[in-house]
Amino acid sequence: MASKRAFLQGIQDENIEPRTRRFEEPENPAKKASKDEKDRFGPTPAPSGKEFLRDEKKINMKTAHIRLQKDLKTVNKRAKNASQKAEMLKILEPTEYGAMRKTGKIYSQKEIESVADVQTMQKKFSLDLDMGPYIARYDSSGRHLLLAGELGHVAMIDHYTKMPKCEFSVKEKISDAIFLQNEKLMAIAQKKWTYVYDNQGTEIHCLKKTDRVNKMNYLPYHFLLASINRLNYLSYIDISIGKEIYCKRVSEEGSLNVICNNRTNGIIHLGHTTGTVTLWSPNSDKFVAKMLCHRSNLISASVSNDGKYMATSSQDASLKIWDLRTWKCLTTKRLPRGAHQLQYSQRGLLAASFANVVELWKHPWEEECRQPIMQYKTALVPTTLEFCPYEDVLGIGSKKGFESILAPGAGEPNPDSWQYNPFQTKKQRAETEVRMLLEKAPVDTICLDPNLLAKLDQDAAEVFDEEQLKRVGFKPDRKFEPRVRKRGKGKTGAKEARKSKMREAAFKKHLVAKREKESKQKIVKGEQAKNVLARFMKKDD
Repeated sequence: MASKRAFLQGIQDENIEPRTRRFEEPENPAKKASKDEKDRFGPTPAPSGKEFLRDEKKINMKTAHIRLQKDLKTVNKRAKNASQKAEMLKILEPTEYGAMRKTGKIYSQKEIESVADVQTMQKKFSLDLDMGPYIARYDSSGRHLLLAGELGHVAMIDHYTKMPKCEFSVKEKISDAIFLQNEKLMAIAQKKWTYVYDNQGTEIHCLKKTDRVNKMNYLPYHFLLASINRLNYLSYIDISIGKEIYCKRVSEEGSLNVICNNRTNGIIHLGHTTGTVTLWSPNSDKFVAKMLCHRSNLISASVSNDGKYMATSSQDASLKIWDLRTWKCLTTKRLPRGAHQLQYSQRGLLAASFANVVELWKHPWEEECRQPIMQYKTALVPTTLEFCPYEDVLGIGSKKGFESILAPGAGEPNPDSWQYNPFQTKKQRAETEVRMLLEKAPVDTICLDPNLLAKLDQDAAEVFDEEQLKRVGFKPDRKFEPRVRKRGKGKTGAKEARKSKMREAAFKKHLVAKREKESKQKIVKGEQAKNVLARFMKKDD
């Protein structure tokens, strides 16, 4: 009996044991992972957005006006949030720009080609043509290339696929050619008149007001075609309405062959044989500024895309970089010969050609830049230099055709599809044209000050005030100054204190006036006592 009881007790213990073990804690419990252990790369830093703020000093600006300070705080907070979002959106720009190291070495095309990939090498090609010298122009998107030979040959090709779009002959001498708003229209300056063709080679219009043209330039934001002819006339034509809005003879001596524009303000720069550069606007009868850049003949000029720097070259083999904000020469560089072609890229690279040599300068406005970063020798003398937008490619036109070379760091790697999209469809192109026409900048905005649109036009404001006076009967007060309010003035105790002070001041004023009146009455009574006829005088109240 005892053995049976012990046997049953052992079975019961075996059945209970595993149930109790289920709730037992392990001998070596695992520790909970901390936040730092979970995130191997550490905490994610919050975006600052400082590079996207216009003026960081104005963010912490304080004023005595309470309501204005509150509004400024709200606006600054909104600007800070927008700058942080802009910095976070950098992830949508995955492409990095190319570059060449500053090692004091002048790179050649062979060295660049040795490290370039297959896709980049496809952008380097050459065309042998017989009706040169050729003028090479890219459109704003960098997708299409226009080639115009001096003997009348015109061709347009797709720069990406190398497929020809159109090819024809004008059977006349060509002095210059340029794309207009997009690849749909191109202007070609022929022997006598300037003609406008479409992308199929069909003649659209003949601009007889621009005759015997030497050079042309196009202002995309104003839809203006600027040209200079052999008689030294500068003319502007609005291609959106087909009307000439300005024509003026340049009084400087010598022929005009140098023209470039400032994209930030629309000012046209003209180079003269006297070594001067004049700045022109269609809103002025004469030049708005004049710079003496060289002592000898000026042969080429170019303005950077940000509108801050201008490069000029002359026959004395000097290359000068000018700051257009201070009108001062920053650096002067000596070349073996005078550079007949100068061209700035989107990212600030400067291409200069003399004889059959093409050089690339990186940040030439810096004093540390003493030699070019790349040098390339062509078979013939280049007639035109043109950087391809959004690509690290430099196009060279010569007497025997066209050639493109690699220029690392020249183009913007991430194009803004809202403005110029190389892969846009027909519908997107039509929408872009309509939008740009609606956003067309008026001619009045072309001036030396690029921030004109952010300022108040006093003349227009006076005209508006006169119209409002006729319509409503009063003018708006533009000299309004906000009243400075201080804290504590709206409390009940402060109001009562002000009222008591005002009562005391009014009572004092009343007493002073009463005393003055009594003194006057005493003087009058004394005079009346001496005069017999004083009783007939009028008595004071």
